[in-house]
Amino acid sequence: MIFNISEGFGRKVKKIISTILVLIIASMALFSCGENTDNSGEQSLESNTEESKVETLDEKYAKILAFDTYHEMRVVKKGGYYNISYVYDNGAEYQTQLTRKRWGTYILGAYRYKDENGKTLTFVTDSTDCENVYNCGLSAGNTTFRGGNHGDYGVGGTDMNDDTKVNDRFTDLTFYDAKTKNPLTLEEGKVCTAQGLYVVEHTRIYEGEYKEENIIMEMERQYIFNGEDIFLECNIDVVHDTYFYTSYSTMFPISKAYGNMAKFYNQDGTEKTVQTPLVGKSNFGSNFSDNNDALKVEIWGEKNPQYHFIIEIYSAEQMQIKSQFKTRLWDMSPSQNKLYFSMFRTNAPTVIKAGTHWDTLARWSFSLQPDFVNPDEVDQKLGF
Repeated sequence: MIFNISEGFGRKVKKIISTILVLIIASMALFSCGENTDNSGEQSLESNTEESKVETLDEKYAKILAFDTYHEMRVVKKGGYYNISYVYDNGAEYQTQLTRKRWGTYILGAYRYKDENGKTLTFVTDSTDCENVYNCGLSAGNTTFRGGNHGDYGVGGTDMNDDTKVNDRFTDLTFYDAKTKNPLTLEEGKVCTAQGLYVVEHTRIYEGEYKEENIIMEMERQYIFNGEDIFLECNIDVVHDTYFYTSYSTMFPISKAYGNMAKFYNQDGTEKTVQTPLVGKSNFGSNFSDNNDALKVEIWGEKNPQYHFIIEIYSAEQMQIKSQFKTRLWDMSPSQNKLYFSMFRTNAPTVIKAGTHWDTLARWSFSLQPDFVNPDEVDQKLGF
């Protein structure tokens, strides 16, 4: 069938057809662009999802412990100690050790520096510890400090065959090269070298007689000694429902001669500098700088300001589980101060359920800062 269309009408029809064609072409282009937009949108969404993904503690810790450089470390077994050292280019040594307590577990203690002339400075003695201690029990009425330097009940003596006299049971201790993860064989009195030193220890904290129903926590300590840095990751599994009072996930004792000054780096970006008396003065038991919301603290001595220590934890949860003290500095004796990252409360027990897992990471670092100048003012004088 043939239609005879007038010129005017024909122009209108052509215009309509042209418009329809333009719309069709535009729709096709829009559809095509829409596909690309959708794809890029999906990619953007995926990207945003990846960027907004909450980083797990394992991922966070793995990044922190991915060292660019592994330093040569020396370790030698001497009786109940493992002496560990890092030697500087000028021959000076930064020394620490794992100390075996008489109930069998090993704890981190003793910090020393031997300068290039052979003079040894003792920052921390081997009679104390730098790790963690938990005031806990299987009932609210039977709590006491357990673990670390508090592995017994203060009964004295050397007979540890009576399980009820101790509360921290040693399982095993293994040494590795931190870079290669190859195990190390240590012989009494012989120096062994490694590219970073990685040490794994397993212990069990318990109450009363050593048997399954009395185990409170299974603990795995993973130490990495690398140059001037010491990292300790603790994997803790609570075995039975346990009552906790104020406990400490990380500690640092320090001689006042090298540590009567402390700067708290609070989580809100503020800083607080605290000063205690030097050696010879203390009001034992009453001098605390509390409620410092800090995951990192720098410590030095006003008379020897070139020796600096950084103590840091990497998860606020390991400090602030209903803590009433947060990060605290104790003017504990005429010769020593002690830093604590605290957990839980003193006035009421916190019940932690069986099956709870904690993964904590702490760092103790030493550095020489010969040009450091003490601040003109401090925010708090403690113990004066």
